[in-house]
Amino acid sequence: MRARPAVVVAVVTLVVATASAALEVAQFVLGVGRSDVTDVLSDTAGGLLGLAALAVVRAAGGARATTLVRRACSAATVVAVLAAGLYALSPVRLLHVHDVGSAAGAVDERIPLPAVPGG
Repeated sequence: MRARPAVVVAVVTLVVATASAALEVAQFVLGVGRSDVTDVLSDTAGGLLGLAALAVVRAAGGARATTLVRRACSAATVVAVLAAGLYALSPVRLLHVHDVGSAAGAVDERIPLPAVPGG
């Protein structure tokens, strides 16, 4: 017995939205990035578009095209995970403009300035 297409779409949408919401909650809890409902909506839409593109490739190209797409996605995922890991281990921390002062060059007193030798 096959599931109705509407049920399949609803379940897939729920899974993609839940994964996106879980990532946003993790960002909020860990204090990295910004969490927003629009991120969940755009991530869900992007996930659904990606799955739709995979379905089109699968229907048009068969097993070989599906294998190529999976390999490309797997390689991109490995590169993204490695980049995120390297960033997490990096001592460099990028600051937002509001953390270092205005565009006019004002300095935030919370950021210590380096000591000047002999002065």
